[in-house]
Amino acid sequence: MLNSMSRANYQHSVRLDAITLRGVASYLRGARLEIKPLTVLSGTNGSGKSAWIKALEILERSFRCGRLPFGFDVNETDSHNIELTNAFLHVANVQDAQGCLSTEDDTQFGPPGTIGLEITVNDDLVPSAQMPHDTAKSEAWNMLWGGRCRAGSKIRLRVAHPTHWDASRIVPHLKHFIEILLDDHHVIRLEGDRDPQQHFRDNSIRPQRSKPYHLSISRSYLTGDRKDSDRVIQLASIYDLETPRFERNEQSLDVDVALLLDRVQGLFCSLVAEVSRAFFHIGAVRELHEELSYDGASVADPAKDRYVGRSGEFAWRMEKRFCLSTMRHIPDAPSFTRHHIGPQFTLIFFDPEARKHEPKLEHLWRHFARAAKRAKIQDVQSLDWSHAEVFAELLNTVLKSRSLFDPSIFGEPIEEDGKPGNGTVRNHFVSDPDIQSLASRGVNRLTENELAQLNYMLVIDAFKFASLTLLTEHHALFSEYLSRWLTILLDTGLITAMNAISGGGSRHNQWSLGLSQLTIRLGRPTMFMAYSGPDLAELNEMHFSRLQHACFGCGLLSALQPPRQLSAGFHQVFPMIVQLALMRPDELVAIENPEVHLHPALQLKLAKMLIEHAKSGRRILIETHSDLIIRRVIRAILEEELGQSQVQIYFTALDQRNVAHEGNVEVEFLSSSLQPVRVDDKGRIANWPEGFLDEDVRESQRLMDVMYGHDGEEDDDDDE
Repeated sequence: MLNSMSRANYQHSVRLDAITLRGVASYLRGARLEIKPLTVLSGTNGSGKSAWIKALEILERSFRCGRLPFGFDVNETDSHNIELTNAFLHVANVQDAQGCLSTEDDTQFGPPGTIGLEITVNDDLVPSAQMPHDTAKSEAWNMLWGGRCRAGSKIRLRVAHPTHWDASRIVPHLKHFIEILLDDHHVIRLEGDRDPQQHFRDNSIRPQRSKPYHLSISRSYLTGDRKDSDRVIQLASIYDLETPRFERNEQSLDVDVALLLDRVQGLFCSLVAEVSRAFFHIGAVRELHEELSYDGASVADPAKDRYVGRSGEFAWRMEKRFCLSTMRHIPDAPSFTRHHIGPQFTLIFFDPEARKHEPKLEHLWRHFARAAKRAKIQDVQSLDWSHAEVFAELLNTVLKSRSLFDPSIFGEPIEEDGKPGNGTVRNHFVSDPDIQSLASRGVNRLTENELAQLNYMLVIDAFKFASLTLLTEHHALFSEYLSRWLTILLDTGLITAMNAISGGGSRHNQWSLGLSQLTIRLGRPTMFMAYSGPDLAELNEMHFSRLQHACFGCGLLSALQPPRQLSAGFHQVFPMIVQLALMRPDELVAIENPEVHLHPALQLKLAKMLIEHAKSGRRILIETHSDLIIRRVIRAILEEELGQSQVQIYFTALDQRNVAHEGNVEVEFLSSSLQPVRVDDKGRIANWPEGFLDEDVRESQRLMDVMYGHDGEEDDDDDE
């Protein structure tokens, strides 16, 4: 229903700002997790850290199998099943519920069993097909009926579905609940009683039920009048979801309820899909080896083709797919200078034979020659590399051309003889999403800066196929980026056949770009070019992307090894390096226990990498038991590597005591709390939670007591 048209794909179309849980997992009462560029979850095992990641995975899986928004995809054998960990099930009767339920909690977090998402729209969401749009109408009307949502809009999604069907226990306060809230005013709400008979038939996107849903909605969605945003009406009671049968409220507006239900379902699922596309997860267990093939289904989910999985071997193969990719920064108003022109410019660009086999270069040459003619340069061929400033100015003139983008050269493959089905993908076919994103909007509709960005990418694209070393100041090899972090973290280098071509050398510590240059690129909006390049079979034959380590020897191609020869530490770290490299600003990766199997010194280096990527606009949620990682993050705040506003550390604890009754037996049970840790400007924790970063101190004290024969009681002699 919705489609992003973000400018040059700098950012994802939506940003997940927060997650809320109530009555889910061990969170009996409501809790809110705010997502910052670097968000750290700390706490003991079983305290509720992984519940936040599981909640996102449940929504994603439920969407993919067609259950949302009317159901969750859960089963009794699933470790992510809410019904196995839903703390609210302990509250078995209304009397017990009074201590846990309040109108304030319902308003803040939704009914028990609710997962909530708070979203900001980064760039205008527009419909994938032609739909109605009226600027005079309210934002709510255009979002629901036109599939459009303006940049900066705040959207809150909430959904609850009881998944426990124990007939011997009646839990009357659980209900089905679906809500969409736009900009804190415009609300759509569907509520239904808990229905043990609810079930999905095969291929059905809505369940059969024995109890109705009640639909409430702000009038602004129906009238298009912004003044109606706070006027919520009970529109109808829906008795049959599959083929909607409903009873209207007497005061409801004249609206097609069946069509409205379709729109609500499509809108909810579209927004969850946008969040899912921007969410990646690296689990605590990262396998050493997997049997994988290169077909599309096994390499990656088509909807998330930058997810590297949990295996070091898998991440390595994904890297091979991207080894001809470029990590690059495109300025808002790009231009060339004499420093951007390499010696190869004249050797290739001015060689008719070289251009003859490169349609892109030949196409660019024609525009270049016209610019030279307008500049009254009579004989372009007489110029040489010493005229770099002239070349740069001519290229800057080309950046203003609205005819440089030619679909037959840079765009979709053309059909032979004008007959559909006979088209061939040429070797100069560009699948770059950033070029396609700008070009799809229509070259004539682009602003001056957007046109310059498009043409800038086309110029670089034309030269990339001719020489890997041209314009090196503008782009860093994807593999080079990975190898820099491998060298820093593991003293392991990653080398490709391209390094031999570009003169990068065979030793893993010899690269053309330093870490500071790569970090500068990370600190700016980053885009990725994914060229088709050699096919995967050819990559295997050419031994692209091999690894080197001191134990193999350096400088010998025969010493390069695949990842199966490396330690478990490599397989723990490498998926994180690759996943972070492939992410765009405002996308979120959740990493469980990044410190697993890592030496303390490596944990600190890894924390540095996470901090660098958080600074670049990527958003990272880590669940950790490592005091070292947390201390390193606190040091980053003190040393101003990260601002206070960019970091949030949470402490989860199973510390809320609750009472329930089984007949005459009183049962006490615990539920979780989520406590933000406040760090002041001197690195002091203002609200130090019990059990936070103190086990090593306590163990050191115990060791000292044993070593010096103390019994734990204070010895007066120590004061002398």
